[in-house]
Amino acid sequence: MKREMMIRFLFLAILGFVIAGCLDSFDAMEINEGSDAGQAVDSAGGSDEGLYAIDTDGDGVSDNEDNCPSEPNPVQKDTDGDGVGDVCDICPTYANPDQSTDECPGGMS
Repeated sequence: MKREMMIRFLFLAILGFVIAGCLDSFDAMEINEGSDAGQAVDSAGGSDEGLYAIDTDGDGVSDNEDNCPSEPNPVQKDTDGDGVGDVCDICPTYANPDQSTDECPGGMS
């Protein structure tokens, strides 16, 4: 019984080291290099999605933090502060988070 437990413990310990080694190798890889869409970015600095997240527009900002995930905007400029980046905002000087043209003074600007 003790021997079986020791063998299981050793097996799990070795398995853990193997998995850790694989993760280190994966961390060093560049993912989707040269891809136009779906580029993986390192989001360890603050993202709660884990080590990698998707960056659809390839601007270096992961989709979960990007204020305009469909268009490249690395600066993330949001003049009106409505949470929609100026590149995607139909009215960048008037806060309208649902992007309704009814809310934009004079229509689209």
